[in-house]
Amino acid sequence: MKPLMLGSKSFSRKMLLDQAQIPYMVVPQDADEMVCDWTLPLEQAVASIARHKMDHVILPDGSMNNETC
Repeated sequence: MKPLMLGSKSFSRKMLLDQAQIPYMVVPQDADEMVCDWTLPLEQAVASIARHKMDHVILPDGSMNNETC
């Protein structure tokens, strides 16, 4: 199974994935959450932040292990 690309440094997310035995690889992201609209209702704000982070994930180029993203 290919590892999940985790664009987060959250200890709790890593712990949950480890406990569930889901393989993952932490990938860097350079999103500035402060530019997100924090006045949105909670559900929309969380979705907006997640999309913003996804747009700023730096995926590997596939040179490691002959894999591509």
